Amino acid sequence: MIRDTIKLIKKSDLLMLVSTTWLKDNLSDQKLVILDTRPTSLFLYGHLPNSQSVTIEQIIQFDQYGSNLVGDEEKLASLFGSLGIDETKNVIVVGDSIDPSSARVAWTLIFRS
Repeated sequence: MIRDTIKLIKKSDLLMLVSTTWLKDNLSDQKLVILDTRPTSLFLYGHLPNSQSVTIEQIIQFDQYGSNLVGDEEKLASLFGSLGIDETKNVIVVGDSIDPSSARVAWTLIFRS
């Protein structure tokens, strides 16, 4: 289950936004996992040091009508675990400003944990 993989965070302890300065100052932090939600082609063109690509297609699942549903818990737990996310890590989700994928990935991390 995702609950076994991702630290359960009290809403009062949740930091939703960080500045670029904070991110720059913390890039070498071993407890930091950076997820880049841009399409793989853009990630390969250039990305933040130590960031990992995770696309929205890895997070959501589609039903027979094309609806975007929350992915299967076991699949998500396996994915997030393979990205090094556990209860000791702080996760930063970055993406393109015009693409809502980063918000969807962050929502999945927060509300499915």
